[in-house]
Amino acid sequence: MTQKQALKIMQSGHNVFLTGPPGTGKTYLLKTFIDWAKKNRKKIAITASTGIAASQISGTTFHSWSSIGLKNSLNPTERKILTSSDKVIKKYQQAEILIIDEISMLDNVRFDLVNDLAQEIRGNDQPFGGIQLILVGDFFQLPPIDQNRGADFVFKSKTWYQADLRICYLNHQHRQEEGDQLLDILIKMRTNQIDQTSIGVLKERIKVSSQPIKKIYTELYSHNIDVDQINSYRLSLIKQDLVVFPAETKGKPKDLEKLLKNILVPVNLELKVGCQVMMVINNFKAGYFNGSLGEVIGFKDNQPIVRLQRGPIIVVEKFSWKLFDEQEKLQAEVIQFPVRLAWAITIHKSQGMSLDAALIDLTKSFSLGMGYVALSRVRSLDGLYLKGFNDRSLQLAQEVYDLDFSLRYFSKINDLTEKDLFIEELDQIYSNNNLIDQTLLEKLIDWRTINLKIDSNLIDILPDSILEIISVLKPFSRYQLESLPGMNSHKIKKYARELLVIVQEYALGHLNVPDYS
Repeated sequence: MTQKQALKIMQSGHNVFLTGPPGTGKTYLLKTFIDWAKKNRKKIAITASTGIAASQISGTTFHSWSSIGLKNSLNPTERKILTSSDKVIKKYQQAEILIIDEISMLDNVRFDLVNDLAQEIRGNDQPFGGIQLILVGDFFQLPPIDQNRGADFVFKSKTWYQADLRICYLNHQHRQEEGDQLLDILIKMRTNQIDQTSIGVLKERIKVSSQPIKKIYTELYSHNIDVDQINSYRLSLIKQDLVVFPAETKGKPKDLEKLLKNILVPVNLELKVGCQVMMVINNFKAGYFNGSLGEVIGFKDNQPIVRLQRGPIIVVEKFSWKLFDEQEKLQAEVIQFPVRLAWAITIHKSQGMSLDAALIDLTKSFSLGMGYVALSRVRSLDGLYLKGFNDRSLQLAQEVYDLDFSLRYFSKINDLTEKDLFIEELDQIYSNNNLIDQTLLEKLIDWRTINLKIDSNLIDILPDSILEIISVLKPFSRYQLESLPGMNSHKIKKYARELLVIVQEYALGHLNVPDYS
């Protein structure tokens, strides 16, 4: 789907899941939508699952906006306090649109909890009480931070299945060039087809990395301790005067601490002529983007001068990061140069960046998706250098593979030509790679057998071929179910809700499936 198509669907008022591989412009499109919403005087809540992601879109964390903090449950007293608070009530009732960026890192338990709160406060049993949802992210990237107490991916929530989401899957790559071997490897990772050829290419990059690297590059690590040690050591090697730029700050200490934790610059920025730095915001007018590398070549009027690796020499201007409360009242502000030392950075903090070259250490990867996030930061194979990787670093969750196949189909149903092409792909892929969920298929066949006693034509209305497609794509709304090949018959519509119940109960356990008829 193109960005233009996706924006039109987002502006239509539908609940939307905006997704796609890294580098396809999700953040750019989201900011375009936010600008449109503000221009049209929409009451919009801009949130993200993490503070770093929230700072990139000038929003707040989902946990803060929702007023639940880090809780994943509420006792009756806590719930009564929230639902009777004038401040909380006003926030929920005024919101027309709720944006949640980096949705992959939000778990199902908290998503359902806030949905229940919104429904109660707004007196509306629609998902989130009728607030339009714009969910943004990529489930192949970092998973939920806290997966304790039964928490899982947000697509395991009852709210996800009841929100009647329109899927906008961006596929035009802006970061890697088509035909580059790295892009081929990333595509294979997303389709669970990583092979020995791909592994051989990655191992070759380990050999290349053992030689002196002539490019300016950033090292990516899974743990903060490695990053801090490298940056401190490399800065100490430069025999130049240390220049310290204290940030200008406003707000209470607690609020400032929260803001500083979620931006990528230090309160005291230490630089030397010759140090390697990274720009941490997008400023296309000035010639740089989030992840642009450069070297400090001097200072002018107490401002650093940076020679960008890909761009001009710039005199860096300060940037303001702000933290607002639910009523959009300023709580804290940090004014600092948008640069940081960039010999090393964590994989977690690199999410959303584009790098020309990176030396990546995946030997200590501990989370599914971490290797994919790191590799996808780099623009081309020529800029990828590897210290090594472990078995877990190339793994992605099997359930995410299955979901992604469905998401690509449900995005393409918005375009008739794309839909026809995908039906052909669907036929080839699930027959050749056994994507059929046999357990779900058996449940569907059992249901059909029972109902044959009532409707003898059911075997013709729902032949095995259609039940197989349902077991592959697992539609989670009536809109999606009726978009499947062969499912637009009027005869089949009376069975839509029963089929959805089977699919949803199989995925999540028993649910109260809404009647969309």
